[in-house]
Amino acid sequence: MEKQGQKRMKLCLSLLMLLSVLFIRQPFTVKAEGEFAADVSSLVQTVNSTGGGSTGGSDTVPNGMNYTRTGYLCYLINNPDGTDAGYPAYAFKSPGYSQLGGTVNIVKSRRGHTVGGLNTVAPWECTPWTSRGNNNVTTNEPEIKRWFNDKDEKDILNSQHFVKDNWGDEAAQKFQSDEIVIAIETLVNCQFAEKADKIDKLSSIQESALATQSITIAIKRVNGMQYSQLKAFCNTYGVDVNEKKTVNGKVVITEKSEKQLRSELKTAYSQRLVKEAKKQLLEELNKTQGKWESTGQPVVGTLPNLLEYRNNTLHSNTNCFVSYVTEVIPKSERI
Repeated sequence: MEKQGQKRMKLCLSLLMLLSVLFIRQPFTVKAEGEFAADVSSLVQTVNSTGGGSTGGSDTVPNGMNYTRTGYLCYLINNPDGTDAGYPAYAFKSPGYSQLGGTVNIVKSRRGHTVGGLNTVAPWECTPWTSRGNNNVTTNEPEIKRWFNDKDEKDILNSQHFVKDNWGDEAAQKFQSDEIVIAIETLVNCQFAEKADKIDKLSSIQESALATQSITIAIKRVNGMQYSQLKAFCNTYGVDVNEKKTVNGKVVITEKSEKQLRSELKTAYSQRLVKEAKKQLLEELNKTQGKWESTGQPVVGTLPNLLEYRNNTLHSNTNCFVSYVTEVIPKSERI
């Protein structure tokens, strides 16, 4: 029972990330996005080390993202297809949570759940991540996993108690038999900020480093893939695995050779790396220009909700403070 419970927790609990959802039936998609994020981070660090640009500021963003103003959106999904299990969602706040005045609730889960607010402290009593300054973000994933896998004196997992206490006996029975699983998304209460002066291009040194290092990273990544993984990455990064040929006046669709797929994927992957790394580098540079000023209303939502609000409600060309969102995503939603 203990091994089965631990296995269920490892497969079924996920703090759903702003860039990807951990679907049990989509291992290659998750792997592709996770490795892409790691490669972007490596590329950004390499470019920063070349000089020719700022490494970021230390000024304070008013009402910005703070790990103490966080919470969790919890709901149940069917196993293994990940569809909504038909139960309501509940929101829990982290210890020390103090909501900003005038906050607008924009909470909406990836399955469409909404909640009225954050009323109860999460029983695992810790924040999704801990921050100790710029570029020093630590996930609390191990602590949260440990709590869900701990047992009481009757050998019952905390995860089982959690489901029963919030969704009742029927849900608890389905959870114990692996019919449903828990999904958790991080909630954040913050207000975006902007700076008047915007840097919209990198230095020539940085541009050169981006071009050369992205190719090096792409070659290493693609050359290390097995064929099945190669095809999954092609689908993720827009490389068509098939091609059309005309044979005797008829159009025939055939699968491209492995050599051709690897060549095309290297180019596509490198281009995507450059695009994302440049975006992050410019955001980092802009953190040092002028003074931060709040823009829009304080909001509470998941990390995808925050970025959607920034893109759709605030001016799309506004230099809003989003680099910290990007920084905490992989470290706050990875259980």
